[in-house]
Amino acid sequence: YRMVKGKCGNYLAFFPSYVYEQQVYNCFVELYGEEEIDLVFQSASMSEMEREAYLQAFAVGREKSLLGFSVIGGIFSEGIDLKEDSLIGAAIIGTGLPGISNEKDLLMEYFNENEDFLKYVELIEDSRTNLQKQMEENRLDAYLIIPKNFAPLISDA
Repeated sequence: YRMVKGKCGNYLAFFPSYVYEQQVYNCFVELYGEEEIDLVFQSASMSEMEREAYLQAFAVGREKSLLGFSVIGGIFSEGIDLKEDSLIGAAIIGTGLPGISNEKDLLMEYFNENEDFLKYVELIEDSRTNLQKQMEENRLDAYLIIPKNFAPLISDA
């Protein structure tokens, strides 16, 4: 909230899952409402029209700030080009690590037994690359990377 209220503009917040994104969105609306800041939300199954509307919300020259809720590795974390001041800040919340599954448990067990656990770490390259590009071009006025353990009020069910 403070990042978005600090300077009028368009911001993106990336979350590690749709569930986590929805929980934070609900808390945000409950705490701050939707009067001071415009909000857009990425759902798990958006139509082409909904995707276009989401991106069009990032128009320059808005009267109040916009905060886009998105998912790490989702359709808005790579391949979108928000030019000039159409994006001035971003926050990455959570680790962006893959979900729990039997396959991943087997891989983790293998790498732990072979003392090569770093090979198991999976980075969400597209989100990191996009943020890095924005930062290199000095297009972001603000960015936050918030590890999941700094958000104890939100449970990741």
